[in-house]
Amino acid sequence: NHETEICSGIFEVNCSKDVKVQGIIGPCASLEK
Repeated sequence: NHETEICSGIFEVNCSKDVKVQGIIGPCASLEK
């Protein structure tokens, strides 16, 4: 259980990073079009 908690925590951090990156890239990509 402890290992899965660590994995899920890392997964959540990665997801939040991806969301932030997409949130930054999204507007830039639409500006380039």
